[in-house]
Amino acid sequence: VGGHGQETVGYAVKFARKGYDGLIQIGPLTCMPEIVAQSVLCQVREEENIPCMTLYFDEHSGIAGISTRLEAFIDMLGRKNTEKQALTV
Repeated sequence: VGGHGQETVGYAVKFARKGYDGLIQIGPLTCMPEIVAQSVLCQVREEENIPCMTLYFDEHSGIAGISTRLEAFIDMLGRKNTEKQALTV
């Protein structure tokens, strides 16, 4: 993984191990280092048990679609935390 992709993967592992609820990777459309990092993040997601979502942007990215995806991701994180809390009770 080159460019900022290395940082993306490194920070993903760091944040997962710090107990973050989830990760959102944001990159410019067609950015090869971030595309490669996304494939590695799948492995990070599995090994670190942390939800990951990737968003790519260009000048045609619509706010409505992005908002919908973010809302769904946040809802999923909320359900995951609720389930985690139920297991610790």
